[in-house]
Amino acid sequence: MSKLQRALKRQMAAGIYRLDSNASVEFLRGEAENAGWQIYFLNGKTIRDKKTFLEHIARAMKFPAYFGQNWDALQDCLTDLQGIQVKGYILLFEHPERFFKTSPADWHVAMDVLNSAVEFWKQQQIPFYVLLRGGEIKGIQTL
Repeated sequence: MSKLQRALKRQMAAGIYRLDSNASVEFLRGEAENAGWQIYFLNGKTIRDKKTFLEHIARAMKFPAYFGQNWDALQDCLTDLQGIQVKGYILLFEHPERFFKTSPADWHVAMDVLNSAVEFWKQQQIPFYVLLRGGEIKGIQTL
């Protein structure tokens, strides 16, 4: 069983985790989609602050054109994911360490907003996972 399958089979509570896996994004995407999950990929190599984080996540998650590029708008979009019926949502955030290191205050706000989205979806009985893959970030449990 792959590490991602632990989430797909709901063996870990929904939340924010570090994913220690060398599997390709394509493999992980296929694994999630074949299990009926919606997966979004966020490449953090060029994310360095609030502005670039919001730009990248809006593009990765296909937010509407009216997305307001602020934390409240991010919260609104994360709790209004539209589309086909899915078993759950996964945001695979590769290389989050640059954002964490260059803008720690923005990083913490972003994690708070993502945690809030996880809690919202728990109330809807739909799991939402944020999987961080890349450099070590203190305080994040490994999946």
